[in-house]
Amino acid sequence: MSNIPVCSLCGSEESSVVRRKLFDIPGESGPEFFEHVVHQCHSCGFHYVHPLPSADELQRIIERNTGIYIQESVDARRASSKRIIDLLGRFRSEPGSLLDIGCATGLLMETAREAGWRVSGIDAFEEAVLQAREEKGLEVYHASLGLNGKIQWPHGIAGRTFDAVSMMWVINLISPPGLLLQRVRDILNPSGLLIIGTTNIRSLPSRLWGNRWRGLVGLCQFHYSDQSIRTALTQNGFECLSINRTPIRYNSLGYILKKISGYDLLHLKKNPPLSWLIPIPTIDCMEVVARKA
Repeated sequence: MSNIPVCSLCGSEESSVVRRKLFDIPGESGPEFFEHVVHQCHSCGFHYVHPLPSADELQRIIERNTGIYIQESVDARRASSKRIIDLLGRFRSEPGSLLDIGCATGLLMETAREAGWRVSGIDAFEEAVLQAREEKGLEVYHASLGLNGKIQWPHGIAGRTFDAVSMMWVINLISPPGLLLQRVRDILNPSGLLIIGTTNIRSLPSRLWGNRWRGLVGLCQFHYSDQSIRTALTQNGFECLSINRTPIRYNSLGYILKKISGYDLLHLKKNPPLSWLIPIPTIDCMEVVARKA
């Protein structure tokens, strides 16, 4: 691996360090630490991490973060998933085949299936894959896309095509991003749809919080803005249809209070107000819909 930072979007070697944050990840004998250093390209403005975490470090971070995600309210995640499937429906007259990359336990897939989609999924966390298969009967494959710098579809996906692909909160993780988008384009049917969820490093919260911004998570290798995500899509054969800079995410009142106070109230299931779903505009995130050009 080169010691010279190179922009993954335009190939320029001219950049400046704009963010630094220290992270810990689980290790055999306790926490291990690495520094997350974000560069901004002088040529195109893209934000990328250098040096990158190793494949082993990324795998351990993915497993930890997927575990945290699974702990969130199922009803809240289901409501967020329904809104995403409804968004796809705005650009397609009827359901078709959907591949969910980074599907975790398959809740988005389950919601899509209920809406009439034929669903398949991929995830890097084996425990989540097993749960999706065994508890929900979903067609999910275990694969660590991009962790070794290659994009290879698992045996059950290779050779197939889909009407839509969803990548919610994974485009930041998979390297190289241009190759990922090209491979996704290859498995999309003509005029197939791609929906992406990602953070927005040019958002107001990112600028205000700087190195303390929540979007600086250890598993992210790239940080997109609305301009750079549009550029990446156009360069790799997609037409950008819409960018929502304030997507709604649902969380239960109990989960929100836990995040604020540090006390776990989620076990108090008999208290109805704690189950109330609160719609929250995530003003430092984006949801992007694109079509295969």
